[in-house]
This record gives sequence, C-alpha cells and structure tokens, in this order.
Amino acid sequence: MTLEKKIAEKPEGFVTKIEKTVYKMVILPSLLAIARKYAEIGDIRWIGYVELIEEDAKKYGINISSKVSKIKEIGYKKTVLSELRLARKYAKLGDVLEMEISIERAQEYAKKCGIDISDQIGEIRKVGYRRAIQKYAEKCGIDISNLMEEIKKICRKREVQKN
Repeated sequence: MTLEKKIAEKPEGFVTKIEKTVYKMVILPSLLAIARKYAEIGDIRWIGYVELIEEDAKKYGINISSKVSKIKEIGYKKTVLSELRLARKYAKLGDVLEMEISIERAQEYAKKCGIDISDQIGEIRKVGYRRAIQKYAEKCGIDISNLMEEIKKICRKREVQKN
C-alpha cells in the first residue's frame, strides 16, 4: 500500500507525523508572521488568523499560547487605536452610525487589553453628534448657528463646573 493510500484511508481527525511536522515547520510560522503583521498595524484581520492558528494548533497538538498571546497583546492595542481613528473620521463627517460601530469595536478591544478610552469616546461623540446635527439642519435648510453657539456655551460651563 502506498503512502498516499494510507493517508487517504486514515480516520478523520487523525494527524500524521508528516502533516504535523509540515504544519509546525512551514505553515505555522507563515500564519504567525501574517497575523503579527496585521496586528502591528491594527488591521482587524489579525483576529481571523489567530483563530485559525489556535484551531489548527489544537488539532496538531502544538502549544502556541505564548506566541498567540503576544500577537493578541499587540493586536488589541493597535486595533483600539485604529478603531478610534476611524471613529474620529466618521465623527468629523457626521456619520454617527459608522462612528458608533467603530466606538463599539474600540471599547470591546480596549476591554480585552485593559485600556480606558472613555474620555476619548466622549470627545469623539461630541464632535460626531454636533456635526450630524449641523449636517441634517443644512439639508433641511435650517440655520442653527445661534443654537449651536448656545450649546457650546452650556458645554463649556459644564466642563468648568466639573473641574
């Protein structure tokens, strides 16, 4: 019986030594490098790679927890920053739906790495909702510049009272 036939007839879930060695020596390092690259730039795709790596490593009986935890540490921090940048961009455009989606992601990842971003979120929301109000008022042909100035004064008073 040839090696190919033996491999083809193996029970489901059974891993040969050759498969494990190839995975460990060739595939795993490549996947880890890709995941780390995405993590370092805050690209959310790193999460999918880490999930794939964890699943495969379990299947092959390989302990990769220390390598994956380092990628997660880097990835969550960078992804928080990336999502906050996106939230600011959407806030400036007055796109509160996309802003809130980015804020929600940033909060989720910040929680996972123990970062407090509540002050930043408050500032982003102020900009976003203010811009959204202005944008929709303009679309309706309503001049709210006096009202916006009054709101700014109230907000400044509250900030002074807080401090």
